Amino acid sequence: MKTCLKESLKKVPQHWKNQSKIYGEACEYWVSDQYCCPLCGGTLLKLAANTPIIDHVCLGCDAKFQVKSSKKPFVADDEGNIKILGAEYNKTLEAISEYHVILVEYDKVNSKVNQVGTILKNNVTSKNVIPRNPLGPNARRAGWQGCTLIFDSNVISFSF
Repeated sequence: MKTCLKESLKKVPQHWKNQSKIYGEACEYWVSDQYCCPLCGGTLLKLAANTPIIDHVCLGCDAKFQVKSSKKPFVADDEGNIKILGAEYNKTLEAISEYHVILVEYDKVNSKVNQVGTILKNNVTSKNVIPRNPLGPNARRAGWQGCTLIFDSNVISFSF
C-alpha cells in the first residue's frame, strides 16, 4: 500500500481553494486507490463528491463507508474518546447506522497518509453524534447545524 497522496491530489478539481476540502477529497481518492474493504478485502468504489453521508461502497460486500480525514492525529482525550468533525447533524442522525467510518490522518507538508483507522458500524450509533450550535444569522449558511462524532478509542482499529 502506497501512502503518497500526490496522485490523489491530481484528481481533485483544480478550481477548489479550501485546503481541508482539497485534502479531504484527495484522501477519499486515496482510499479508493490504496485501501481495501476492511470487511471482505474488496475494492472500495468512490462515490461522487458531495454525495450525502456515504463516500464509498464496497464492490465485494456492498458495505458503505464514510471517510473522515484530518491533518491532526486522531488522539484520545483524557476520557479515552476521539472527537471528529461531522457533517450536517440531522442527515448524520438519519444515516448513522448505515455506514462504517474510515479515518485517514494525512501529512500535508509531505503529501502522505500517516495513519488509517476503521470504526465498524455496530460502534456507530446516535449516541456518538453530538450537535454543534447552528450557524448564526450572518453566516453564509445561516441556521446550518453540524455535529461532532465522538468515539471510544477502543472501537477504532488502526491499520498503520
